[in-house]
Amino acid sequence: MEHDVVNGFKTTLKELLSDNGLSATSLGRAIGVNMFVVRKWLNGVKDVKLKSLIKIADFFGCSLEYLCGKSDVLLTYKPQKYITHTVINCMGYYRIHQFCE
Repeated sequence: MEHDVVNGFKTTLKELLSDNGLSATSLGRAIGVNMFVVRKWLNGVKDVKLKSLIKIADFFGCSLEYLCGKSDVLLTYKPQKYITHTVINCMGYYRIHQFCE
């Protein structure tokens, strides 16, 4: 069961990054973790903490169940506390949500 959640998370996170044209670096900056940590999550080398899972779900506006691969239904919502910034990178413009703690 735990293995299914880990694989579900890796797969969903890769899809969300790809669908939104984001990199591990941009996600890391948005949620306040090092890009190497995000890459370790994507490769299944490092477990993700609940606090980070919540930040990722808030960033993408999805449920934890969807993020962990336990649901195929993307339930979009707006986090209660957020600040939106536009960040410029070499690929163009994309929106980054920076979360209040």
